[in-house]
Amino acid sequence: MSLQPFAIAALALLVVALLVWRQLRWTRFDASRVLRLPVVLGALGLVEIATSTTVRLEAVDVAVLAAEVAVAVGIGAAMGARTVFRPSPTAPGAWEARTGAVGAALWLVIIAMRIGVSVAGPAIGVHAATSAGVSLLVLAAARGATALIARSRAPQAAPVSA
Repeated sequence: MSLQPFAIAALALLVVALLVWRQLRWTRFDASRVLRLPVVLGALGLVEIATSTTVRLEAVDVAVLAAEVAVAVGIGAAMGARTVFRPSPTAPGAWEARTGAVGAALWLVIIAMRIGVSVAGPAIGVHAATSAGVSLLVLAAARGATALIARSRAPQAAPVSA
């Protein structure tokens, strides 16, 4: 038995815990870096799905994955719209952002959705959509939507690193 699925699942949970924690505190906002995490998570998810030897994508898996990604993008867009910006008290010219308790609660909704699919999925013939790789894709979709909306709303003076 391979430990890779457990490692990917642990990574996904760690990322979600970090993201929930970050929703509750002010963090530096750098418009040029906000898309890095979604790209990395998406790539890891695709690699996990592509290299899986135990899971085959069926039509029902694709349908469930599409629905999950659509919900994740919607939740991510809501988090991006809720993002609040303030000038950094410690770095002149920099901005900080957070979504607060509502943003953290929305991440918990995504987690609940993934748990629901993982528990109920096999009963309706969903197997691949319960994989850790799909979890990473869903997280990437939510975080990517949040980043794109927040980036479009960010104050114009938000720093852009070279």
